[in-house]
Amino acid sequence: SNVTDMSNMFGRCSNLTSLDISNFTFDSVTSYDSIFNGMQARTDNTPTIIVKDVAAQNWVLALTSTERPESWTVDNVVLKSSVQS
Repeated sequence: SNVTDMSNMFGRCSNLTSLDISNFTFDSVTSYDSIFNGMQARTDNTPTIIVKDVAAQNWVLALTSTERPESWTVDNVVLKSSVQS
């Protein structure tokens, strides 16, 4: 993909319960400030983020707390292969 700026792309999307980004490629991304920040504004809503592989999962989980909610783990950032259709 030619996308380089994903800043605030999903920021403040607090009502999402699931987000499938398994078709996304992050190789060209150079700016991703607050990409997922605010997605978990409510304590009763931890969204499931579906990624294509372990590299993408690691990328999401390596983001800082200003870019994603601190509480995210491998329990909610999951591999596409582990999600039932």
